Amino acid sequence: MQTALARELFHRTSTAAPIGLLGIVAVLFPHWQVVDHGRLLLWAALIALPLIGSAVFGRWALQALERGVPARTLVNWECLPAGLAGVIWGLMPLIVQTGQLDALFYYRLMLLCITIVFLIPTMAHFVRVWTVFAGSAWAVLLLQVLQQPYVEPMGFSLTLSLAV
Repeated sequence: MQTALARELFHRTSTAAPIGLLGIVAVLFPHWQVVDHGRLLLWAALIALPLIGSAVFGRWALQALERGVPARTLVNWECLPAGLAGVIWGLMPLIVQTGQLDALFYYRLMLLCITIVFLIPTMAHFVRVWTVFAGSAWAVLLLQVLQQPYVEPMGFSLTLSLAV
């Protein structure tokens, strides 16, 4: 059972990771005119690394399963790119910020929520993989929101709603 679930996870991961590049475009496009291009490209490069790594690892893991490598070991290793991607997605509102509470701030929060929910079907074969991704993204995001001065008027209510 574990091997069959792992096979499905790695098959989906290796095909879904390249689709994640659309998320990069969804961040870059609306911010291109208002945010420093260096910060935008830095974030795009950072998030591309775990996406590419996960796709390559997924293809390799499918072959490793056929060679008899335990599914549990491979799934545990998949938590690393998932956690790294979660941290980088969580950092996105900070790296790609305009420095004010504007529509793009809420767009970034919405996009992060959509990304977390979108990945449930891809990673839900083993809840720990999705939990590592979502947990690291939310933890990094919450720590940022508490430190942003432009969120202060709504600091508590926004942080509370994100925590829920």
